[in-house]
Amino acid sequence: QGDLLPLPEPSQVVKGSFRPNNYKIVLFVGPASPCALKSVELYRIVQQAHKQLQIILVFTSPKPVVQQAAVQYAGEQLVYVSDSDKHYASRLNAFYYPRLYLLDRQGRLLYVQHYRTSSRKALVEAVDQLSKEVR
Repeated sequence: QGDLLPLPEPSQVVKGSFRPNNYKIVLFVGPASPCALKSVELYRIVQQAHKQLQIILVFTSPKPVVQQAAVQYAGEQLVYVSDSDKHYASRLNAFYYPRLYLLDRQGRLLYVQHYRTSSRKALVEAVDQLSKEVR
């Protein structure tokens, strides 16, 4: 924790843009499958409830597939990223999916999901950490 983590390269962004003054959840989703896309709704709701938070969804699918997935959430503040070569995932050691990272406004790591922690529990823990930081 406390390490400065990079954001995805701008060339990887399929939809959305980074808000520099926001906390960020970087979520490595895996492939843009129907199963993975079901969970996007929960993250969308969390982002709406926490205006100081931005959620970045990193998919292992190619850009055209991620673009197709992003169409469902037009107008949302989510950032969709294609990391089909898994270059970004390897930089952050995200070798299983889903894997969640919470970054502060400067990009420092505040929370990382342990491999034994479920995605829902990780989201709750990250939001709890965010609430402590924002106070």
